[in-house]
Amino acid sequence: MFHEAEAPILMTVRDIAEILRRSERTVRRWVDEAQARTEYVQVPTSSGNTVRQLLVDVQTLPEPIRSQLGAAGALRPNAESLQTAPAVVTVALEASLKQILARPEGGRAELVATTAKKFGVSQRTVYRRLAKLAEPGLEQRSDLGRPRIPEAAYALIVSAILENEQASSTRAVHRALLRLAPDVMSYERGGRLQEISVTTIGRIRRALEEDPRHRLMFSDLDAREELLRTYSGSIVVPHANYLWMIDMTRCDILVVDPESGAIFRPRVHAIIDVYSGCIPGIVFSREEDQAQTDLVLMRAMLPKRGPWAASYPIRGNAMRLGADNGSTYISAQFRRATAGVGTKLIHRKPYASHTGGPIERFFGSLHSYEKTLVGYVGPNAANRSTKELRRLERNTREWLKHKRDPGEKNRLYTINEYQDRILAWLVGEYHQWKVGGQTRLERFLTTAPESTMLQLDEQELLLHLAHRTERTVDAAGRFRLNNRLWSIPDGSLAPYAGVRVTVLSDQFALEPDRHLVAWLDRRGVPQIIGEARPAPEIASSIAEHEHLIASRAAVAEEIRRQREMMKALADPNTRISTVLLKELRAHIAPEAPTGPRAHLE
Repeated sequence: MFHEAEAPILMTVRDIAEILRRSERTVRRWVDEAQARTEYVQVPTSSGNTVRQLLVDVQTLPEPIRSQLGAAGALRPNAESLQTAPAVVTVALEASLKQILARPEGGRAELVATTAKKFGVSQRTVYRRLAKLAEPGLEQRSDLGRPRIPEAAYALIVSAILENEQASSTRAVHRALLRLAPDVMSYERGGRLQEISVTTIGRIRRALEEDPRHRLMFSDLDAREELLRTYSGSIVVPHANYLWMIDMTRCDILVVDPESGAIFRPRVHAIIDVYSGCIPGIVFSREEDQAQTDLVLMRAMLPKRGPWAASYPIRGNAMRLGADNGSTYISAQFRRATAGVGTKLIHRKPYASHTGGPIERFFGSLHSYEKTLVGYVGPNAANRSTKELRRLERNTREWLKHKRDPGEKNRLYTINEYQDRILAWLVGEYHQWKVGGQTRLERFLTTAPESTMLQLDEQELLLHLAHRTERTVDAAGRFRLNNRLWSIPDGSLAPYAGVRVTVLSDQFALEPDRHLVAWLDRRGVPQIIGEARPAPEIASSIAEHEHLIASRAAVAEEIRRQREMMKALADPNTRISTVLLKELRAHIAPEAPTGPRAHLE
C-alpha cells in the first residue's frame, strides 16, 4: 500500500499507455524493469461485485518517462482512489480533453463531469471542445482497434472468455455476464443507457483468437503440444550430398506387366538431394517392401549404367538421410545399412508431412508429368475418365493375347516403357530446371564434396541391400528365377547341386538385372559363388553343350581340389581302425613261461 506522505500520482497502465502513445505491454515492461510501486484496487459495482484494477505510482518510474508524462500535464498528485471516481491528473483543460478523447466513448461520461466541475464549465462545453479536437482525426478514429465500451466491462468480458471452455457459445457468455454484473454490462452513451450486446462480445473474442499473442490461450493441451511437435524451422543445407530425403508414393498411372498380364498402379520410391533437388535414386515396383527401400538406396550410391549413364552422374554417399517413420525406414536392416556406409539416419516427426517438403514437391512434379502420359488415372477416382481407361485396358489385354500391338496411344504402357519415359523426363527436363541461377545438375556437380563421391564396393553394397531370393540348384548346376533358368558360365554352381543358394538381385533400371549367387554359411554370412547368367534351355544347342562341358570340368576340378584338401588335412593315424588296433596291441599280455612237463603212466 502507498503512504499518504509520499503523495503518489496513481494512474492505470492503460492511461499511461494512451498518454504516451505506447502499448500497454511496453508500459508494463517499464514498470517491471524499474520495479515501480504498484497496487491492485478492487472497484465495487452496484450489484455487489468488484473489478480489480492495477494502479502505478508514476513518480517511481524512470526520469525520461516522468518527463514525458509531465510534458503531457499528467504529473499532478492525486490521492483519490478509483473506488470513488476516475482520476483526472492534468494541469490544463486541453490536456484533460486529450486524455478524455483517448478513452472509449462508453467510459467518458464520468470524466466529462469531473473535468467540467474542475474547470468550472458545463458538460456541454466539454463535449463541444471534444468534438473540435476530434475533427482533425476523422480520417482515423482515435479509438481504432480498441473496444468502445468501458474499460471495466472490457476486462470483465476478457476474463469470462478465458475462464470458460472454448466450446462455450458467445451467447451463453453474454447471459452469464448479465446475471453476474448487470451494471458493468451497461453504460451511458449519448445520454442513453446502452447494454453490451452479444455481437460486441463476439468481436472481442475473435480479436483475441486472431491475435498470435493470445491465440494459444484458447488452445487445449493437445493443441499446444501439437504446435510444438509440428513446428519446423528452416533447414540450412550447405552443399549437395549433405542431406537426402527418402519417401514412397503411388503413381497416378496404370501400367501392365507383360509377363504376368497384371494391370496395376506402380509405386515409386525416390531419394532427393535437398540442396540441388536432383534425384540420386528412384525405383518403380508393385511392392512397397524392404527390398525396394534397400534397392533405391543402393541405386543412389552407385554410378549409373547403360546408355543414359553419362547423362545421369548423380550419386554419392550422403552425410544425412531423412525419412519418415514407415516400417521399412525404422527396420533394423535399414539402420544397419545406413550405419555401414556412414550415413546418419534422421526420422521426421510423425503425422507432420510438411517436414518432408522437398520430396513431396518432387512427387507433385512427377504427378504433373504423368498427366501427359497414356493411362493417367489421377489421385481422385471421381476425376478419372472411366470409359477411356476401360478402352485402354481392353486393348491391352487383346494385345497380350493376340500379340498385335494397337499402338502406344491405344493401350497401356508396360512397366519398362513407363520407367523409360520417367527417366527421359528426369534427365532431359527435371534436372535441367534452374535453381539459384544454375540447373539442378550443375548445382549438384559443383557443390558435392569429393569425400561424398568416393566409389563404393558394389559387391559389399549388394550383400547389404540387394533383393534376396532363395533357390535350389538342380543337377545341371542351374536354378530357376523369373520363369527362366540361370547358371554361372564357368560351371561353379555344379558342385552345389541340390543345395539351397541365395540369389542377390541388383534390379537396376538403367540396365538388365544382375544376379549374384551366394551360399550362406552356418553364421548366415553370404559366400559369393559368382554372377549368374541366363542358362541355355535347348538341350541340343551349342551353348548347352558348352555349359555341360564347363559344369563337368568344374565338378572334376572341385573333386580334385577336395581330394588334395583331404590329403593335406587327413592324418592316417586318426583312423578309427588304426587307433583300435594300436590300443589292442598295447593291451596284449606277454607269454607266460612254461613249467616242466609231466608224463602219465
